[in-house]
Amino acid sequence: MKRLFLILCFLIGISGYPATAAEILSVRRLNVENGLSYNTATCCLQDSYGFIWIGTENGLNRYDGCNNRIYRSSNHKHSLGNSHIKTLAELDQELWVGTENGIYIYRHASDDFSHFDITTQFGVIISSEIRKIVKTHNGLMWIATIGQGLFIYNPQTNTMKQDCVWNSFINDICEDEDGRVYVLSRQKGLMIYDEDGNRKPADTPLAEIAEGTGINFLQCIGGNLWFNQGSKLYCYQKLLGKTEVYETNGKRFGTIFCLIKYREKSLLIGTDKGIFALQLPQCTFEEINLPTSFLNIKQPHINDLMCDNEGNFWIMTNYNGVEIINNQLKRFEFYTIPTTNTQPETGRTEIRAFYEDNQKKIWLGTDKGLWIFDPASKNLEEYRPENMPPHRPDICCLLPSKEELWIGTYKEGIYRLNMNTGKWKNYRHSQQTPHTIPSNDVLSLYQGHDGTIYVGTNIGLCRYRAETDNFLPIIQVGAMTAVTDILEDSHQHLWIATSNSGVFKMINLNAESTVWNHYKKTNQNTNSIISNSITSLFEDKDDRMWFGTNESGICRFSEATGHFSTLLPGSRTPLTGNMACAIRQDRDGDLWVSSNNGIYQIPQDNRKDIRQFTMNDGLQSNQFLPKASLLSSDNKLYFGGINGFNILTPEDIKNNPYIPPVYIMEIGFPHMSDKEGQTDFGNALYMRKEIRLPYEYNTFSLRFVALSYEEPLKNQYKYRLKGADKEWIANTSSHSASYTHLPPGEYEFQVKGANNDGLWNDRTASLRIVITPPWWLSIPAYIAYALALFFIIGYITYRWRLHIKRKYHQMMEDFRITQDKEIYKQKINFFINLVHEIRTPLSLICLPLEKLRDGKIEEHDKHLTLIEKNVSYLLEITNQLLDFQKIENKKMKLDLKRHDINAIIKDIAEQFKDAASIKGLKLSVSLPAPEMEAIVDNDIIRKIMVNLMSNALKYAASMIELSLKESDGHIVICVSNDGPRIPEGQKEKIFQIFYQIPDDKKQMPGTGIGLAFSKSLAESHQGTLSVENLPSGGCSFILSLPLKRATEKLPETESHPESEGLEPDLPPAENKRHTVLIVEDNIELQNEIGEALEQWYKVYTAGNGKEALEKLETNDATDVIVSDVMMPEMDGIEMCRHIKTNLTYSHIPIILLTAKTNLESKTEGMENGAEVYMEKPFSIKQLHNQIENLLKLRLAFHELMLRSAGTTHETPISEYIQSECDITFMKEVDATLTKHLDEESFSVDNLADAMNMSRTNFYRKLKMLTGMAPNIYIKNFRLNQAAELLAQNMRINEVMLRVGFMAPSYFAKCFKAKFGKLPKEYQNTINKQE
Repeated sequence: MKRLFLILCFLIGISGYPATAAEILSVRRLNVENGLSYNTATCCLQDSYGFIWIGTENGLNRYDGCNNRIYRSSNHKHSLGNSHIKTLAELDQELWVGTENGIYIYRHASDDFSHFDITTQFGVIISSEIRKIVKTHNGLMWIATIGQGLFIYNPQTNTMKQDCVWNSFINDICEDEDGRVYVLSRQKGLMIYDEDGNRKPADTPLAEIAEGTGINFLQCIGGNLWFNQGSKLYCYQKLLGKTEVYETNGKRFGTIFCLIKYREKSLLIGTDKGIFALQLPQCTFEEINLPTSFLNIKQPHINDLMCDNEGNFWIMTNYNGVEIINNQLKRFEFYTIPTTNTQPETGRTEIRAFYEDNQKKIWLGTDKGLWIFDPASKNLEEYRPENMPPHRPDICCLLPSKEELWIGTYKEGIYRLNMNTGKWKNYRHSQQTPHTIPSNDVLSLYQGHDGTIYVGTNIGLCRYRAETDNFLPIIQVGAMTAVTDILEDSHQHLWIATSNSGVFKMINLNAESTVWNHYKKTNQNTNSIISNSITSLFEDKDDRMWFGTNESGICRFSEATGHFSTLLPGSRTPLTGNMACAIRQDRDGDLWVSSNNGIYQIPQDNRKDIRQFTMNDGLQSNQFLPKASLLSSDNKLYFGGINGFNILTPEDIKNNPYIPPVYIMEIGFPHMSDKEGQTDFGNALYMRKEIRLPYEYNTFSLRFVALSYEEPLKNQYKYRLKGADKEWIANTSSHSASYTHLPPGEYEFQVKGANNDGLWNDRTASLRIVITPPWWLSIPAYIAYALALFFIIGYITYRWRLHIKRKYHQMMEDFRITQDKEIYKQKINFFINLVHEIRTPLSLICLPLEKLRDGKIEEHDKHLTLIEKNVSYLLEITNQLLDFQKIENKKMKLDLKRHDINAIIKDIAEQFKDAASIKGLKLSVSLPAPEMEAIVDNDIIRKIMVNLMSNALKYAASMIELSLKESDGHIVICVSNDGPRIPEGQKEKIFQIFYQIPDDKKQMPGTGIGLAFSKSLAESHQGTLSVENLPSGGCSFILSLPLKRATEKLPETESHPESEGLEPDLPPAENKRHTVLIVEDNIELQNEIGEALEQWYKVYTAGNGKEALEKLETNDATDVIVSDVMMPEMDGIEMCRHIKTNLTYSHIPIILLTAKTNLESKTEGMENGAEVYMEKPFSIKQLHNQIENLLKLRLAFHELMLRSAGTTHETPISEYIQSECDITFMKEVDATLTKHLDEESFSVDNLADAMNMSRTNFYRKLKMLTGMAPNIYIKNFRLNQAAELLAQNMRINEVMLRVGFMAPSYFAKCFKAKFGKLPKEYQNTINKQE
């Protein structure tokens, strides 16, 4: 009895409600806000290409799922004639557009319209409002008009007939399966025609209705004719011969305007008060609620209905635009928790946990208590035990344990419910009571294989201890860690997921020992877990652990490697960035993951793509909740979300079978303005096979589209540009491809498309793109480039050679400077050594002289001998220097005689024998057995050998070897010693004058000219002198002389008297034709220069620059000015500036004398017009030479002017004249003469006037510059010009007149006097030379 009572109480606690399971329509809207031309849509058609055409009251729209193209009426002759569209039809891939004033035909190829102007046999053209256009099965076009009746157009014969006698107002037309055409007339009602356009009598059941009024539409479906009369819907069943009426049963239908087949046994009906579904078996009407428009019209006026190739329904409305109902192939069952009258709830109910009991009922844990769902009856019941709190607990998780159900809640701890008795117990956290749960927010519950129950809270983990009915904390996880999920895998390892600390794994080694592994995300380790915030745990059929994360999708764990990994690469819809709420696996092995962005299906076969399902597929929402999932015993998947739960059977999920056509729609040029980008490529790019683009359009973007309208944004694409892309590029986010700065050439753009479920169209849409080269890449341009390149290479080569030449000169200059510095240093060392060489004998001369002066005569002969010996030594040094100078000047005279070479060598060895013995050196001599005789200069040979032996004596360590031999017709004398070796880099330098080998260890005194002198002597004897290092140490000097026998003669070098070494003084000039002005403030130097120059020139003097200018005014015959720089009153620089800027005497050359040697002073003098800058001290000979050079330069200029004045060749005046004044003067004279060349009367006076000068000044100026009197210069100018004209084969008389000669005889006389030939002879000579 007691048990019966408890069961009754349990049944009382269950309150039953019908489950709210509704089909969620996926509705999209197309209106003005997203591109529609007007919100009142009147008609719709999908053409044979797959485009959706939508007619509105203000324009025609072509919609491709992503973009909308609008056509309106304009002034263009090929535009749409009227923007108010009434009906649409298609004939032979051409769109027929019915408007308020006729029909317009759209052609895809040209992307324009033409007016349908075919006339009837009576010349009638359609010009009224078009209500309907229907193409019948035999190809005829039936046209319903308002005011002109019915037209029937035959495209094959291009003829049209009209029926308007009794029925001028036609509202609708339709054709049945047998070819009968039903026509709705406003006057006659329903009329019937055969397929050829002949009127037939109406059937008996239609007779009464045919004559009636109130019919708005006609529609033939499945052999039945549907029409309305008022709010009644009629179905004429022709086979049964009866008419069935469908009453609205009081529903406010209003007027029916259109009808279409909806599902298998239902129709979709459009009225002026919304849209309804007619369920044919039940004959019931269900209202379909569409989304509210911007005008808040819940039941809009329906103008037309259309079903596309995929089964999507397009609803044309007033003011709401176009409503699109998707054909939902992926059907998910959706259930929500109902509200009750006793406890009304507001908002949505979250489903957070599932549990399936033995009766296959599903227990639901929600934020509004515990509910039970019966899959068989589809009923939902709330479970409320008798003693449960009056409020509904906020349930987070459920755990069945035998006959009990553990319920984890937010804020209320754990409810432990006995499902048989209905009794329950509540476990809560208490600070006063030990061993309670850590927190009242229980996030997860799990029971291990050994029966241990684990409890995860928001601040830690604990386990239930059954023997004491309390809880023990598990400290390894952490005291403040939120445990989100717990799972034991097939290896009996316990996994604990946390919200911020990654995941823990507990391994039971034995009853008392456990090992804990902690896995956290490490940025440096790619094999670590992908996130520390874990939402759910799951083990698949292959014993792999999967982890759902809060923001990074899912990952899996490999027990073998201990590594974590994400989904395989190549998945085109990754979960990265989404929260993975729950993971389940179906019987085929596919994973199903609920997330905050719908549900993902991850196929077991990695070659397939991940699929995503959203609200458009019937989900309760896109937001699901963590761990809210269940795989039921009948293999159905349950997922809970924020608005209920979904049930799906994976086998029932169907893919969209429609293969969409793919087109390349448009090409755009983003880098250009709208006006620049308006090109003649056409908008109907999908009709073209090739386009040609100018080079400036080589940056473009191509828009393509796959015409699948179920979910256009999920359509997929792959494209490539052959010639630019090597591989196909997957494009799932957009439907365009951009390319920048493509080079000229031929390309082919290819694109493939797939529908929203990844069903690909094997046909590839392609477009050939030719980018023409710019003018600078054309063939003439390449020729020009080749020529330019050749020129550039030539110019670069020239510049490079010039650079190398300059660099070489610079290197040579640097080398010369370095050599000069080295020679200067060697000279200094030479003079120092020479002084040391001289000081010793001088001392040896001075000391005996002093003793002789003191009267000590007992050693008179000894002192005189010492003096004589040292004087001889000094004379020897002096003679050696003089001989060296003679050799350098090639004035050494050889005294060639026949000599015994053996005797000379023996004598030299004997001479140095005592000196070698004193120094402890061994001197050995090696001579050939027979005597060696040759013609040589005995004195030269001895001088060379003395130098070499003296040098060996200085540096030898223990031995000197002297040898003589004959080799290849040469006398070879070697002087060897065992002293220091000669460094390799010094072997040539030691024969240079003044050079001595630097040696810190042993520096021997010497002048530095001995070896150089010896080498010069050997070369004067046509021999050589060289040095070689000996292998055993030391060196050997080798003298090689040509061996000349007594019968041969050795050619002598040039012989000159001793006086030839000095240049003779120039004899004084007999005729002092030139005048020199000397400007010097030092009277003595002035007199010295004057006296020295008077032997050649007329000389007059001035004490400073000012005085010099005054004397120039009175002396007009000055040829050269020699001036000091530093002077009182006016220095030389200022005087130079005055002279060179005064045209009267700017021609006089100036020589500046100064003690300043810096570059700045020289530059200042030269910039102010000085021709020569000489440093003090100077020689008179140097000054005389400079004056002569300036006079010779003037004479050369005179000769140049005599030859070239009047010719067209540019005269290099600046090479002879430095004064800018004079250069300008001569150019003006030549320009004036050229201007008046043909004027015989143009005289010297005219020329002087033209130059703004007096005749006297002009005469003097021109005479000094050119050496010719003005009249001579003018005549010479004319004759030179005449010679050039004759060389051009101009007639002599014409030449004579052009150069200002009037008398032929005088011209011939003057020409012969200058050129030595008559003009005719001169011209013939020139022609022969050519």
